[in-house]
Amino acid sequence: MGKIVKMKCHKTPKSDCFPYLESIVHKEWTCCGIYISQNYDVPNLKKLANTALFKAKQIEERYRKPKKRDDDN
Repeated sequence: MGKIVKMKCHKTPKSDCFPYLESIVHKEWTCCGIYISQNYDVPNLKKLANTALFKAKQIEERYRKPKKRDDDN
């Protein structure tokens, strides 16, 4: 039968290959984010998450099983 040989790939971090490319892409995405937030109605995700958590807690408390009472104590 054939022999299986595992080859090791030489992986270089992306910052070693193109250090300037990463900073350019980061700046472009930052500019896009600023433009979108100024010109469109973007929801406040932190407020939305807090509201969802609050509603989930309310539902959990409303439908929670009552604690069993031990009259022996």
